[in-house]
Amino acid sequence: MRVVHIIPSIGSSGGAERLVVQLASAMAETNDVKMITYRNIAENSNYIKELSKNVECYSMGKTKGFDMFLSFKLARLLKNINPDIVNAHLPSSFLYLVLSVLLLKKTSFVFTIHSLPMHEENRRWIIIIRKILYKTGRLSLVTLSEMSDFELQSYYGIKSSAIIPNGIIQPKTSDKLESVRHEISQMKTSKETLVLINIGRIDENKNQKMLCDVINRLQLEKKRNVLLLIIGEPSNASSDYYNMLRDNNYENVYFLGLKSNIADYLMCADTFCLTSFKEGLPLVVLEAMSFGLPIISTPVGGVPDVIEDKINGMLSSDFTLDSYFQTLDNFFDLTLDEIKKISANNIFKFNKYFTIDKTADNYLDLYKRLTNK
Repeated sequence: MRVVHIIPSIGSSGGAERLVVQLASAMAETNDVKMITYRNIAENSNYIKELSKNVECYSMGKTKGFDMFLSFKLARLLKNINPDIVNAHLPSSFLYLVLSVLLLKKTSFVFTIHSLPMHEENRRWIIIIRKILYKTGRLSLVTLSEMSDFELQSYYGIKSSAIIPNGIIQPKTSDKLESVRHEISQMKTSKETLVLINIGRIDENKNQKMLCDVINRLQLEKKRNVLLLIIGEPSNASSDYYNMLRDNNYENVYFLGLKSNIADYLMCADTFCLTSFKEGLPLVVLEAMSFGLPIISTPVGGVPDVIEDKINGMLSSDFTLDSYFQTLDNFFDLTLDEIKKISANNIFKFNKYFTIDKTADNYLDLYKRLTNK
């Protein structure tokens, strides 16, 4: 089967970009897979280094702003490639794809919604175009979770063609692991200090302020012996938010910036914390699961489809500080045996449902159904 994945860029450090690179690479083991990016790819991009040599990659040279000729160039390129399936990712890929969907009748088109539909696209005219293409059978939609699919039906009045959870390749530890162990041991106040970790872009939607406030309150009110590591950087738009967090001088909270060796930090942590308001199905949650870390999260996006309360983590009842504080405090009251069981459940669940090979198989099953191949 000839498959083309389309994504605006793979130069950034986003979860969708990483998923698409890993997904295309996994599919290329048994299929003819190509990737099209609208913007040029930097040769030093970590993601292009991870892309399988079996995946032929086309970059279309788009610059900032709207490119009125890109739709025509894309349609011509796809006609020459003649794929069985085109799978597009992220909202900014959609508009330039419409002409190809209308012209290339022998090709099936799939669009993956990587976040909750209400947050992913709010332009009414694009929603109408999607509805028309879906209801005429020219476009199939994929969601990542039951929650996302439910919201798709509420927001668009349509149901997805398939719910396919994200999958990942478990990140590997590096030769820096022992130095990371030493680094973290220097931050601890005692050997009993529990290490909590949060990984992701620092901004208001990720809600790290609430997490810092909860950690501060746990130390003051409950005398919990905890340490919080926050790995990630702000975008330009959220630099003020990041500076505000840094200026608060939270006790035992460390901002470590971007790290290329996050597996080393996950190996050295006791718990992964997520306090986001908006998410699809974060890949970092799956990465933490693969190392057996209990997940303490808000009930955001597809996370409730992955995390069962007290089975492989704990979910707050809502997005308030009080709810998350109580959830994290309750977790600290669990016995060591209960925590070990949660860790074992996470490793088992990851290996059964959330490897990249499992995700690739699920997509290929959908492609075969759409193309009758």
